[in-house]
Amino acid sequence: MVLLYGTMELGRAIVTDGTATATGTAPNQAGTYDLTAHFLGTGAYGESLSRPVTITVTGDVTGARDTGTPDSSKVDSSTTPDGSTVVDSGRMADAASRPVPTAAGGGGCQTGPRPATGSGLMLLALGAVAFLRRRRLGLCVGAVGALAAWGNSAQAQATRGFAVDRFDPSERGSEWFANESLDLRGHLRPAVGLTADYAFKPLVIYNPDDSEAASLVRHQFIAHLGGSLILFNRLRLGVNLPIALIQDGTGWSSDTASFAAADSTALGDLRVGVDGRLYGNYKDPVTVALGAQVYLPIGSRDQYMSDGQLRLIPRLTVAGTVGLFTYAAKVGFAWRPQDDSFGGAVRGNEVVYSAAAGVRVLQDKLTVGPEIYGGRVLADLQGSEKTASPTEVILGAHYRAGDFRFGLGGGLGINRGLGAAKGRRQNRRVQFEIVERAKP
Repeated sequence: MVLLYGTMELGRAIVTDGTATATGTAPNQAGTYDLTAHFLGTGAYGESLSRPVTITVTGDVTGARDTGTPDSSKVDSSTTPDGSTVVDSGRMADAASRPVPTAAGGGGCQTGPRPATGSGLMLLALGAVAFLRRRRLGLCVGAVGALAAWGNSAQAQATRGFAVDRFDPSERGSEWFANESLDLRGHLRPAVGLTADYAFKPLVIYNPDDSEAASLVRHQFIAHLGGSLILFNRLRLGVNLPIALIQDGTGWSSDTASFAAADSTALGDLRVGVDGRLYGNYKDPVTVALGAQVYLPIGSRDQYMSDGQLRLIPRLTVAGTVGLFTYAAKVGFAWRPQDDSFGGAVRGNEVVYSAAAGVRVLQDKLTVGPEIYGGRVLADLQGSEKTASPTEVILGAHYRAGDFRFGLGGGLGINRGLGAAKGRRQNRRVQFEIVERAKP
């Protein structure tokens, strides 16, 4: 945090446990001075600039008498003649744990004026309090002074969207929704399919008391068009294009940030993937493949369908069948350079994972079982599991009829990571899939 008088830097301090105190020297004359606190930002939180704290210096500007400035650790709350409430800076650490009236982008932190007396070389202290509430969309950055009051709020800034949908369908031909059954048999063997995905409230802003403030994305219906091609009984190429057919939501803004709602059809990022079988064969107890997926940024960031930058996920997939039991799993590293925070919720590179387990019945025509998929944001390993580990679970079934496979599933998010809102009413998800593929 930097303490500024206009463009002149007066001092610096490190924000620790939500509080920082910077000390600087004012000009050697009486008058009114506007001080600001500039939070420089971190890998987890964007920078923020408070509105000015107005401090009036009066009295002898040349004498060497005591400034009369109270010890900041002993300043009590009081009311000035203009009705402004003065912050008790001795309780600034407590303020970081008190609820604020908004829950996104820094709303609720305010500063305001109070006169002060002192000499020309008066020492001014200004603390920057960052309510780093590690709840989703819960960042609040403000400025507080030992002689300042809460009154004016920080300036609002528009916040760009990102690819919010956590559901990333498997390549066409798989017997799972989010995992790979690794049926890589044949040569020049195609598969094409449509996976429809409906999500309810995948992106929600919450108040400090956990009540809902706004659903930026309330209803989201996405059609995933995709295809795959098996080569040399070992290699698979795949593509997937998400198209948001129905989206709506409610925008939200505070004094420091504004968030637009999803409100129209939009393209998502085109996914291109390749997987190669390393060990085992289809339906063996263990089959292993190594691959990667590239996401080309052709989608709309403003409609929460794209990060606006290239993404890459190298991954290791495993699948197997033992009797009626069948399973699949995946682990990968998601390189996601769009790492700016979204209202305080951390984004960036992730470790992604998924797993599935179920049974094959009706002569292997029907596969039924639960799946789980999610990620862990690496920039916030010490943060809350609720916000840094978006995770969802679904229960699905796939039925094969000749060259066609039909799938139906549903699930919900189990925490408040971005794209995976938690709650009985939040983020219900339904998938429907039709895939046509040639026989091996």
